[in-house]
Amino acid sequence: RRNQDVGQGLVADACRPWPLADASVDLIISRSVIEHLPDTEAFADECLRVLKPGGYSVHLLPGRNAPFSLLNRILPARWSSGLLRWAFPNKIDELGFPAYYQNCAYPDIERLFKRHGFEVESVAFRYYQSTYFVVLFPVYLISVLYDLMVWKLKLRRLSSQLLIVVRRPT
Repeated sequence: RRNQDVGQGLVADACRPWPLADASVDLIISRSVIEHLPDTEAFADECLRVLKPGGYSVHLLPGRNAPFSLLNRILPARWSSGLLRWAFPNKIDELGFPAYYQNCAYPDIERLFKRHGFEVESVAFRYYQSTYFVVLFPVYLISVLYDLMVWKLKLRRLSSQLLIVVRRPT
């Protein structure tokens, strides 16, 4: 709603039918959206429905097994929101939304899109999540060591972020 850099905006529930015609879109991009969706199956269906044949869908999402994601699911929502406001007061409008983390791990995200008829072009993994802990220096150091170990061992299920690129078949 606040993006003034686009010529046309559309606000819709990502888990319900979108007000777009079938096969009318060339590209769908999301950043830190999928983890907040209570129904990733419906989202994948809508992506497939509105994409033109050969169209791409690109999604950046946090890994559900990263320590910050685990904390987000374990702690009561009130505590998580309070911690985020305390640690990142300049990002209050960007953080603290309900998160479900459905299919937000590898290979679950890949299976989700394949189940819905997509071809997976690539999946990239990021292992640096320590910025969430920068306000507590000892915890930050421990998390950096954890990040390095998980990255070096290429433990994809424990990655902090995934970037998946999928294509609707022609």
